[in-house]
Amino acid sequence: SSHGCLVLFRSVQMAALVKRPHVYRQVTAISSSPMHLDMAARMRPCFPFCSYRSPLKYNLKFAARAFATGMLWSVGSAFGQNAEPAYEEEVTLDVFEVSGTRANLAKSRDFKKASRIISDTIVAEDMANFPDLNLAESLQRLPGVAINREAGEGRRVSLRGLGPDFTRVQLNGMEVLGNDDSPQDSRGQRSRDRAFDFNIFASELFNRLEVRKSFDASQNEGGLAGTIGLVTAKPFDYGEGVNAAISAQLGTNSYTEDLQPRTAFQISNTWDDTFGVLLSVAYSTRDTDEQGTNTYRWRPASNAQGSDISGLPAADQTAISTGQLRFARGNRQSSWQSHQERLGVTSAIQWKPNEHIEFTFDIMHGEFTGERDEIHLASRGANSSSWLGGGTTVAGVVYPDSAINEIRYNTDGDVIYLDVSGGNHASETRRQLAENAFDQYLLTTNWRINDDLKAQFLIGTETSNFDVPISDKFY
Repeated sequence: SSHGCLVLFRSVQMAALVKRPHVYRQVTAISSSPMHLDMAARMRPCFPFCSYRSPLKYNLKFAARAFATGMLWSVGSAFGQNAEPAYEEEVTLDVFEVSGTRANLAKSRDFKKASRIISDTIVAEDMANFPDLNLAESLQRLPGVAINREAGEGRRVSLRGLGPDFTRVQLNGMEVLGNDDSPQDSRGQRSRDRAFDFNIFASELFNRLEVRKSFDASQNEGGLAGTIGLVTAKPFDYGEGVNAAISAQLGTNSYTEDLQPRTAFQISNTWDDTFGVLLSVAYSTRDTDEQGTNTYRWRPASNAQGSDISGLPAADQTAISTGQLRFARGNRQSSWQSHQERLGVTSAIQWKPNEHIEFTFDIMHGEFTGERDEIHLASRGANSSSWLGGGTTVAGVVYPDSAINEIRYNTDGDVIYLDVSGGNHASETRRQLAENAFDQYLLTTNWRINDDLKAQFLIGTETSNFDVPISDKFY
């Protein structure tokens, strides 16, 4: 019977070497005596990947030569002496580090647990590896956050149902202002507002985003909806020594059919956890072509504006003639072509002379350039309607007013369908170049006076320049 058990484990070794699944899925001993069952009970701590029953069975979950060799050695020890095998030896690891998505979620959870207010935090997965195209895209993952989009990516953020103007944005603890131009701004972003455009900065430059939805005594006033904190990477975030990362992406889309690069580089060095320097650079270009239909400026029409409505039912003629209906001021087939170029540079220097005080000096520079061309084919009716009226004379040729063949409207009097003959059309074109440059210099001091008292000192300056050197419209 002892010989039978030895044959069993030699068979296991052979199965591991030749990797025959039908051999090592389940191996059964040829004896079920009490002695062998006792031996199996002694051996079970050595082989957590095996289980035994009566008759003795081993369900092998792993097949590897190293495991099989270890099993032979353990069996020989069991037969040679009654001493316990040396599996109780402990191994101490100098460093056991978890990184990637799991570490990212753990850090976000720890920030949320440590906060005294209602807040959420997003942490970068690794150096220069923040999710999504930009910061707004990442923030929309959090509850209570909504964004609007520009050229296919997030632009502005709304918190708790209030608009972007009610959200305060801080960059490394300092209030920040930055605007760019958008097709959503019908007449251009000529004047600044309180909202912040998150597509100015590349997401790879940042290490953490914080959304604070309630308030405590440490916060300044200024954000009725809440506060969003943007935190750039720091050298102490990545441990001692040299750490570097580089990322590159290449994209395209079906309308533009071109190549759009996106690159980022970051390097840091820390000496004895007392002094560190970091530099990061991100650059990207992006082309988009958005096509679709749109309506705007719904207004009531006082009458038919000269259009022929004699072919309509009497009730519809009365509704139009008495001003009961509202018509869209314009209906357009549109194409928005956009070229965006974005450059971001950050640098951070940290000095920690002792365990109680830490100095951080941050520098950030950002550039965002947007070129846009718009082409529209639009209806041109009279006064407040897109299709009523519209008669005109061009080069001595008289074009009569339109004829309404069929009309549909909802219970609120909004016209939702028109069948028109002889409607007037017009083209609209627009080209624009918008440039934004942002700079920030910031010195922050964190001082832990004692276990119950700490202080933070912050001094800095920032500038945000927005310019529209080209803005041509032809309607």
